[in-house]
Amino acid sequence: MTRYKNRAFQAQIGLALAPLPKPAFFIARKMSLQSQDMVRMASLAKLEINSQELEHMRTSINDFFKMVQAIGSVDTTGVEPLAHPVAIIQDVTLRLREDVVSETNRREANQQSAPAVDRGLFLVPKVVE
Repeated sequence: MTRYKNRAFQAQIGLALAPLPKPAFFIARKMSLQSQDMVRMASLAKLEINSQELEHMRTSINDFFKMVQAIGSVDTTGVEPLAHPVAIIQDVTLRLREDVVSETNRREANQQSAPAVDRGLFLVPKVVE
């Protein structure tokens, strides 16, 4: 059976309102980085970090992982997702502008200073093999 995220739509088409499973990234498991993980990431990012900074960053990142774990452990069964944070206390109507062309097509004028153009596209040298 197809799962619809919009619960009101589920009710309209007569689908059972079974709770949706938690996303895989909220499955309870210990997340933490070791010092060798931090050294590898610093090397990949081409960062020079001394051992004191590295330990401080590792502690900060692991604290962040603990917060994410705490948020993920909250039981949200029966809680409807919000499209807007204020929607729980007042009706929110999005203010959308009219979809009209407001500027003329000036592609040719904008591309006059380009070194190379082909069929309306900028040509650039190949950088990555």
